[in-house]
Amino acid sequence: MKSKSEIFDKIASVKHILEVSYPQVKDSRLLVRCMVILSEAYSSVASSVGAHGDLEGLGSVHFSVFEGFLAKRDSLKSMIENYDCGPKSFSRPSDYVICAKDYKVQVISVSSVREYLTFLQENCEILRSCE
Repeated sequence: MKSKSEIFDKIASVKHILEVSYPQVKDSRLLVRCMVILSEAYSSVASSVGAHGDLEGLGSVHFSVFEGFLAKRDSLKSMIENYDCGPKSFSRPSDYVICAKDYKVQVISVSSVREYLTFLQENCEILRSCE
């Protein structure tokens, strides 16, 4: 894993955006930035555990958490890719809407950012213990 402090710095950055910047500025593009930061954090944790951890020896609880990390990492990557390459994305007052190439709509809201953030915070230490 990148250093533990780097992961927690990313978590702190997202929390700051959600709790300070976004309420003051009210620009939903900040939510997209949160997802980019979270995507980097998820990728870092997942690649580190995959590279250094013995996946077969994780045990069912740790393996389930790792699978959850991979699913969330892939979801974030897809969202960012759709934001970068999709045909349309736009800001609404309380969320940000991204259209994929197939016009499937993804909505980034404060609650969706918090969902990814909470999962990362709750499970980062579990996976770190498996390194």
